[in-house]
Amino acid sequence: SGTWVPKHCFRRGETVSFKVTVINRASVSKDAKITVTVCDCMNQPVGYNDEKVTLPPETTQTFYIPISIPSWAAAGEAVAHINALQVIEGIPLCPPYCPEISTNLTITIPGDVNGDFKVDMQDLYLIILHFGCQKGSPCYMANCDINGDGKIDMKDAFIVILHFGEK
Repeated sequence: SGTWVPKHCFRRGETVSFKVTVINRASVSKDAKITVTVCDCMNQPVGYNDEKVTLPPETTQTFYIPISIPSWAAAGEAVAHINALQVIEGIPLCPPYCPEISTNLTITIPGDVNGDFKVDMQDLYLIILHFGCQKGSPCYMANCDINGDGKIDMKDAFIVILHFGEK
């Protein structure tokens, strides 16, 4: 039994780190502002972060931009918009260095073990079915290990009960 949650799936309350790699092909340093905006399935912005950076000439740098998914974000398919903007003194809205990059992600509810965007008896059943399994054992299912401590136990069942009925 495997896991249905791909790396693009995050629960409400989780922090997502977006890996952004920027290349400066110019022979001079460039100042940039890397922005990440996450919009939920209702197209409502649910998170924003930016990082101002100086890129040395002819280099590639990787940055990790964190965004916390709020508990009120709508569960479902979401999108992250990533930009690298020029930084020009005195100009608040500077032009981008390159076209915007967008990536899809899924926002789920804590306790939604089976990925149907609701917490119900099916989720509790899966916790019971895999109860006592630990990471590395054949019966371990990562989605059932809701708190990520490497074992499926009462703490995970409690999270399902706490969020029972949420959609």
